[in-house]
Amino acid sequence: MNFRKKRIIVTDDDQLFLIQLCGLLYKMGLNTIPAENGLELIKLVNIQMPDLILMDIVMPYLGGLDTINYLKGNPSMHKVPVIAMSTDTSPETAETLKKSGAYDFLPKPLDIKRLHQLLEEVLFGDSESKRHYLRTPHRGRISLSVGDRETSHYTESISERGAFVVTPEPLPIGTRLIATLQVKEKTLTFHGTVIYHCGLQNEEKNIPPGMAIKFIEGSKEDFERLHEFIKEQLTLGLKNVNKDSFI
Repeated sequence: MNFRKKRIIVTDDDQLFLIQLCGLLYKMGLNTIPAENGLELIKLVNIQMPDLILMDIVMPYLGGLDTINYLKGNPSMHKVPVIAMSTDTSPETAETLKKSGAYDFLPKPLDIKRLHQLLEEVLFGDSESKRHYLRTPHRGRISLSVGDRETSHYTESISERGAFVVTPEPLPIGTRLIATLQVKEKTLTFHGTVIYHCGLQNEEKNIPPGMAIKFIEGSKEDFERLHEFIKEQLTLGLKNVNKDSFI
């Protein structure tokens, strides 16, 4: 399943944050439709039914709770899952939102890891398309060692537990290897295996031909560095991103 086929309406009256969040979700592989308030959101839902609504609860014209109540009371809209966001992190607010019909609640600044987990849970459930680990597009060098042979390639994307490596001549599925990559002047080393090939038989894909590698073993520190690097890459280039936006 193509992750980009999923459509999310994102609603927030803070225009800068709305742009930042849509940019982040795009890097995660999602189509987004921005809305600046509850009334605009409802109009958009009537035009094109989304797979998910991600909305702030403090908005002009029609507040978050009123918007959720309207959506859940409308027979044509009530099944659309809603994830609410707010700087109000009190347990009472979270409980009120869940009772109103919201699927879940995300406090601001948004935890990127938790956001990813909720998106995967809501959009894919237990299907094979569910991505368990945070990932980002990344064009960087990776070295692969198999026995006494070492080759250098580019990655197309990296995740917390693997990478997609661009090559027209992939290693056989199941090949065990050692992968090394540079992250912020640190060399990270992982033992891994080739788990699938892609784009080699003229499939209609949005990525170049290559192979996916799963990282099986590595030091705790290297996995933590990789996690932080992926979060940085997801927010790289987004205007005025700071600790008040994402963590």
